[in-house]
Amino acid sequence: MAANDDGPGEPEQLIGLRVANNYFRTLGINMAAGRDFSVDDDKPATRFVFLGHGLWQRRFNSDPKTIGKAINLKR
Repeated sequence: MAANDDGPGEPEQLIGLRVANNYFRTLGINMAAGRDFSVDDDKPATRFVFLGHGLWQRRFNSDPKTIGKAINLKR
């Protein structure tokens, strides 16, 4: 899935995946910050993203206040 980040600065095309709620646990990946999926997150109407570390540094200046905030993505 591709989306455009309309945040501050130049727009950037982002590539993402739709995954099941056990995706990170299956791969043995722990969150560096924030939270992992919950069972309730696996509902069709639920919309949220997990940011990779590089994207968090580049687009959000490693700001810890980014965690839990809404970001504007357009397809």
